Amino acid sequence: MRAEISFVSGQQDRAGWVRVGHNADFTNPDAVWKLRLVSEGETVSKVDGAALHFQWNNDAAGTGWQGAFRYVITIRLGSASGEMIKQHANDLSGKSGNWNVDRTDWGFLPDTDYYLCLNVKEQTPISYSSMKSFSTTASVDNLRSKCAPPTGIVIGDGGFRTYRAPGAGATMQILGGGGGINNAFSKWYIEELIFSDSEGTLVDWHPAKNGEEQEDASICYATSRTVTIYPTKTRGENKRYRIRAKGAAGDAFDSETVEFSPNICTNRLPATCTDLLLDKLRIPPAQGLRLSFAGGGDADGNLQFYQIRATDENGEIYSGGDLGRQYDTAKKYVDIELAEHADAFCAGTKWKFQVRGHDGLEAGAWSECTPFVEIGGVVRIYNSNGELREAVPYIYDGTGLWKEAVPYCFNENGIPRIGI
Repeated sequence: MRAEISFVSGQQDRAGWVRVGHNADFTNPDAVWKLRLVSEGETVSKVDGAALHFQWNNDAAGTGWQGAFRYVITIRLGSASGEMIKQHANDLSGKSGNWNVDRTDWGFLPDTDYYLCLNVKEQTPISYSSMKSFSTTASVDNLRSKCAPPTGIVIGDGGFRTYRAPGAGATMQILGGGGGINNAFSKWYIEELIFSDSEGTLVDWHPAKNGEEQEDASICYATSRTVTIYPTKTRGENKRYRIRAKGAAGDAFDSETVEFSPNICTNRLPATCTDLLLDKLRIPPAQGLRLSFAGGGDADGNLQFYQIRATDENGEIYSGGDLGRQYDTAKKYVDIELAEHADAFCAGTKWKFQVRGHDGLEAGAWSECTPFVEIGGVVRIYNSNGELREAVPYIYDGTGLWKEAVPYCFNENGIPRIGI
């Protein structure tokens, strides 16, 4: 980006100088310069910082007036009579000097003509001696533009909501944005807003915090586009972020602050299952059974599956493998598969079962236990071909109905146990 400035018009006092102020006939001509900032491949939308330099010399007017005076420069768009964009006034005194006007809010658009109209602010004629002379060779330098704002963020896998357990971080990727003209990018300033689903619009923004909920300069003043962010420790709370880019030219040249929609949310555990019901309380070895239940579910809508845990009559939890899962979470039952665990779930043992939900991040609490299930012995009989086959024993109950039976035998201590 380069600045082109040229003298356009004014009442010439002598070569290289122009009069500004009141003539003897009470006319009040402006001194006018044209300014154009020519882009050279930059992608900035406007230039906010620039220093305008004017040299003035009272002696050049031949008046010798030394009093203080106040001048104003009016920036107009397109012509000396065009739309006023900005004004800047300044008090000067003495015979001569340099007037340097360095502002951070000009808002000049690249490749656009601006006219700088310079004159006395007060329009009441006083005398010919109010005339001052300004050099026609004005200059412009120290061009600066604001940082470019970020255009988006991606949290985790890129969804609208990213769930994490309390204290567990997620990656946030910052897209777009960066430095400006003579304003190299230095860091991002990241703020967060905590809210819950039941709350409306909130305005309590504060610098981003870490997993211990402490303000963390490495997060809220991040220099990288990839930042690790953290949910709160309160389950069900969400965080939203807003970000601006900061550069070497100072705070006045920060980008706009942009608020983004994607949230990081503190995961809520799946609800506890209730009202457990087994379809059998006595089974032969390797036979499965079905555990039905009520309750369960997940307030965040992230439930992945239900799983089973077994505990024997000595209080030992079975750790030899998965006993069954239900991935269709609309179904409130799990089929418990024991065939691959027959060494543990053998005849003569008793087991009780529990169920819980899992959301892919964390598991809910285990349910209450079922009653004990007894693993019965194996009865073998000869079939019609003389082959020995396993059978399920049945007997008549007191009402004359067939019921499945569990065979018992005496152990070495003379105590009846479920037999083999």
